[in-house]
Amino acid sequence: MTDMFSEANAKKTPTDKKEIIPLDREDFKNKILTIVAYMESVAETNESIKDLLKQIKEKYGIKATVSRAVATIIFKQNIEDVEEKNNTIRDLIDQVI
Repeated sequence: MTDMFSEANAKKTPTDKKEIIPLDREDFKNKILTIVAYMESVAETNESIKDLLKQIKEKYGIKATVSRAVATIIFKQNIEDVEEKNNTIRDLIDQVI
């Protein structure tokens, strides 16, 4: 098993001087299980989001892609970036048609 770890570590760049220690199986196992738990939580959250998007579409007739875009813009707080991108797209379309 150490050969696998040695091979993976050999691919590191020469500027990476971080010391690699032997695998602590219990620590590694705990970290992996925590990652899996987070992945399960994310999957459940994504399913809930899909359900809410479906409810919005059914109730208000707003496409899920539009509702998701609105939520993403609010989450990222990047309306200015989106507006700038849309203006650039409109300008380029005007050049073509």
